[in-house]
Amino acid sequence: MANKTLPEIIDRQQADQLFKQINTRYIRGKRNLAIFKLMLNTGLRVAELCNLKTKDIDTDKQFLKVKNGKGSRDRLVPFPADLKSYIQDWINEKAKRGIESKYLFCAYSKGQEGKKLIPRYIQIALKQYGKRAGIEQLHPHTLRHSYGTAIYQTDHDLEGLRMLLGHANIQTTQIYINLSMTDLKATIANFTAF
Repeated sequence: MANKTLPEIIDRQQADQLFKQINTRYIRGKRNLAIFKLMLNTGLRVAELCNLKTKDIDTDKQFLKVKNGKGSRDRLVPFPADLKSYIQDWINEKAKRGIESKYLFCAYSKGQEGKKLIPRYIQIALKQYGKRAGIEQLHPHTLRHSYGTAIYQTDHDLEGLRMLLGHANIQTTQIYINLSMTDLKATIANFTAF
């Protein structure tokens, strides 16, 4: 663990700036806003998001089911009530345009309708929105780390976080303790010793 560098995260202000870059007047914006909100508020890996099927999300109960996540593990992931409207807007937009797909997030362009998104598309789109928001080197895993850090700082339940993130090993989850310690150091940066 000592050899690893701490992963990058974004804070709530940077997340707000990121979301402001997405124009929801267009179908791409509605889909991408739902994608990035979901990733930042569930800690999904980009491949898990691409494989997420519409039937695997329950907006009423605010749960989604990740099937065959990393290590071929399934897990249930709760999401905040605030996300329901973004997800439902995208589902409604797909229906309005007659886009049929088993995947929650899919392509909509002529000839590509309903096809599963590829992780590379999400990586490129996120990086572009990030640059516009003034966030250099923004990657999907940054959103995952930001989620993990925020959850850990909220309740310090490492085992719960391990389950939410789908880690097989608790040692993988312990990086969030180190990220939290970095914040503690920043908290006392201006403190004057007695």
